Amino acid sequence: MKRQYTELTGSEIVRGIRSNNQRKRLLAFAGLLLCIAGMFGAFVWIIRMHEYFYGGILVLMCAAIIWALMNRVTKINKVLANVENCPLFRKYGTPESIASRISAECSEPLYDGKGTLICDSFIMKRGDFETFIPFEHALHVFRREHRTNGIQDGVYLCVTDVYGEKQQYSFKMGRKGKAQMQEIVDHIMQKAPDCAAGYSREALAYVKQNTKEIPDEIQM
Repeated sequence: MKRQYTELTGSEIVRGIRSNNQRKRLLAFAGLLLCIAGMFGAFVWIIRMHEYFYGGILVLMCAAIIWALMNRVTKINKVLANVENCPLFRKYGTPESIASRISAECSEPLYDGKGTLICDSFIMKRGDFETFIPFEHALHVFRREHRTNGIQDGVYLCVTDVYGEKQQYSFKMGRKGKAQMQEIVDHIMQKAPDCAAGYSREALAYVKQNTKEIPDEIQM
């Protein structure tokens, strides 16, 4: 059953962000342990089998993943150290102002499916408040399709905000889902006339040129 946000409060958003990041940190630590074990196994393989080429590639892959996971843990720890001052609030406003906006619009969504909630002035993933993006802060939108062995198994609407942070939101596949996504893109373009649409070299350059720094203080 979908959660209703009609009585959402700022403290609930803060608790949700804390809970999500604690879970993400736990998963990241589990990934680190697996990669460390994989690297150890690769060294054993190299020593015993003298498989220097493929063993070396495996070591490099594990090292790259470990580095990425450590960076992720660092970012998560920064959020958990002071959730009330996390990037979401420094970009878009206080917990209470965001909660008020979500609760005011969620009863009449433009789209509510595949874990994605889209209302008149914002988009977010259900259960993940850090994916909240007000449309007036949208800088770039485009459709992304995911395929496995040539078979489409996922469709996403990718939105980059004016701070250069990108989120992707699941959509239904098929002709109806494609039409719904186009309607949403048109709606976003109305709300944010300076937003670029479509994936192209020009659009990526536009994002790079117009990205802003995340404010140091919460936006009131």
